[in-house]
Amino acid sequence: MIRRTDFDLQAKKSWKTSMRCSHLLCALYIADRFNSPPQSIAQVAWTAIVASLVFLFWAWWFDSRNTAMACCRY
Repeated sequence: MIRRTDFDLQAKKSWKTSMRCSHLLCALYIADRFNSPPQSIAQVAWTAIVASLVFLFWAWWFDSRNTAMACCRY
């Protein structure tokens, strides 16, 4: 049986995840407004490679934290 506190804890985790994502998007938007355009395509490519690695790690980290909570429900 699933307890009520499990739902509350999962809702808090979901809210934290949403807030972290929104803060990241706001930070990227602000950084974009104050930077100049890239000088070459190579800069865009390297930025995309590094960002994809960072986002991949970030997604793994969020998923690993939520999976641990899902195992504790039963």
